Amino acid sequence: MLADQIEYAREEEVLRDGTFTGEAILDGDLAGLEFENVTFERCRFAGCDFTGSRFYGVKFIGCDLSGCFFRSGFWQDCEIRDSRANGASFDESVFRRCVIAESTLPYANFPETVWENVTISDTSLSHGAFRAAKFKRLTLKNTDLSGAEFYKASLKGIDLSECNIEGIVVSQSMMELRGAKINPGQAVDLMPLLGVELI
Repeated sequence: MLADQIEYAREEEVLRDGTFTGEAILDGDLAGLEFENVTFERCRFAGCDFTGSRFYGVKFIGCDLSGCFFRSGFWQDCEIRDSRANGASFDESVFRRCVIAESTLPYANFPETVWENVTISDTSLSHGAFRAAKFKRLTLKNTDLSGAEFYKASLKGIDLSECNIEGIVVSQSMMELRGAKINPGQAVDLMPLLGVELI
């Protein structure tokens, strides 16, 4: 069982090479653990603490990560698919060569995160907090960013044309949006930021 493997992993500080299906961990302490080449399918981690944990080649498929704490985490070559992480906290985490697809992460927190070579598709990040996040080669496809906050997070060079950016939150100068790519219809969504009323 996953709970037993986690107890063993606490001694070695690493959990490697396994597939876990239909497991549930509630309010678990997984802080500081390393996960390598592990697949979680239809697992539930409710309110678990993964602070400082590291993920290499890890897949979360059909999982529930809602309310979990992933602060100061490191993610490399990972995949989150068909999963949800409502209100999860990823503060100051690093994501490299990761995929997030067909998932819902509304009200998730990503302040001061770093994103490198990440693809996000068919996913809701509505009302997420990306304050002071840094993006390098981020690909967004059919992503819901409505109501998301990007204060002090530059979107330069990022193609937002396939995203819902209604109600996006940026600074008064809108410097975060300089150099971003949008479609003509999205320009209408940004008019309230300019204090312009369309009649």
